[in-house]
Amino acid sequence: MDSATNSDPVLRAVFLLGPVIAASITVQTIIIVGMRLRLVFSRRRDYRFLTLWRPIMSHAIDGLPEMIPHLEKNDYYRFLKLWNHFNESLHIEATSGLKLLAEHCGINQVVNIFIRSRNLQRRLIAATALGYLNQRQSVLQLVSLVDHRSTMLSLTAARSLLKIDCAVYFPKLLSRFVQRTDWPEARVNIILNEQPAEMIVPNLIGFIQNASEDQLPRLLQFLEPFSLSDAESAIKEILETNQNPIVIATCLRILPTPPLARVRQLCRHPESFVRVQAAKALGKVAVYEDHEILIELISDRNWWVRYRAAHALADLPFVSSEKIEALRNTLKDPFSVDMLEQILAERRLN
Repeated sequence: MDSATNSDPVLRAVFLLGPVIAASITVQTIIIVGMRLRLVFSRRRDYRFLTLWRPIMSHAIDGLPEMIPHLEKNDYYRFLKLWNHFNESLHIEATSGLKLLAEHCGINQVVNIFIRSRNLQRRLIAATALGYLNQRQSVLQLVSLVDHRSTMLSLTAARSLLKIDCAVYFPKLLSRFVQRTDWPEARVNIILNEQPAEMIVPNLIGFIQNASEDQLPRLLQFLEPFSLSDAESAIKEILETNQNPIVIATCLRILPTPPLARVRQLCRHPESFVRVQAAKALGKVAVYEDHEILIELISDRNWWVRYRAAHALADLPFVSSEKIEALRNTLKDPFSVDMLEQILAERRLN
């Protein structure tokens, strides 16, 4: 029996690999248990930290508390994360107490260490904090991060520079806002909207007037969050003279009162996305005779054009539900009839 066992290579391999497999399973179990314990301890520390420091930061909004505990080195990241969260939740006028608290805890030095870290999360949290701390001595580090390959880190650095001094850094960052197409337009709009319009809009208009054709669509969208009273004439001029369909559609979308004659022309533009915006714009500025154009657009081959035209027609002050019903009964195109029935159904619900 022993000789048979020794001569069988499969059994010999099993006897050899058995202890190795058992040891591997044991090591993996220890690693998993260790990771789980580390997570449990980390969550407990997070809870203790929040229980201690959240009331202190809430109090600091109105002034520094009398008793401020020592901030442990292991809690630097937690402190900055919570501190940034408080700043994000408040108006800028209410953050002076939080800034004093950070200075008291030595966070200025911590941020300067974190911003040079190889850990991306630490750099992100430090770049955010620098904007709230208004550390002008750190602007060179932020300027260098604007060109970082990380989308989040570079955009966070740009935001902090605007918080520190929008008047100085926005004109310098304008070219980056155009060139960094990885920066989402919606996020850029949120960042720009945090700043006073009088600092953003004139610089944007100046840049737009000298921008190349391919830069215009992205630049014009940055104007969208702002009141365009100062920029309206410049955008109307672009709408009147530019032939790029994307530029035209963007101008139609952001203008509060686009020029009526130009809108009428664009309702017959060959590009459907331009007709969509033209139909929507015509609803803002139409006079009585323009309802004929909207009726024509309700029969457009593109569903979105029909939808916007139907809504624009229904929103005209001189078009009642009875007129829409009468129009529906005269139309022969089934798509147009369906669209008007949808509009009538929406009106009944409202």
